[in-house]
Amino acid sequence: MSNDIAAPAATEQVLDGGLLTRLWFRWVSRVTDRLNGREPLKIKAYTVATLPDPAKWPGSVAIVSDEAGGRTIATSDGTSWLRVSDGNEVT
Repeated sequence: MSNDIAAPAATEQVLDGGLLTRLWFRWVSRVTDRLNGREPLKIKAYTVATLPDPAKWPGSVAIVSDEAGGRTIATSDGTSWLRVSDGNEVT
């Protein structure tokens, strides 16, 4: 299966006689599978320079591909991106 779970095109019919179309049902099922841990969750990777503004993404998770200590997972506390491994700011 593809890692992509993008929603069907806006032109795709959502309802058919009051029921979700097969394409939309499959999409909702894939999203639900990921959120319930039945499929791996893909986390976007960034470089230190391309990490988004942490103030706009509090509580979010990202992979930092070029962090000083090597590739790492980081979380935003609303002020900074912090390494999960030790809680220090990503550099």
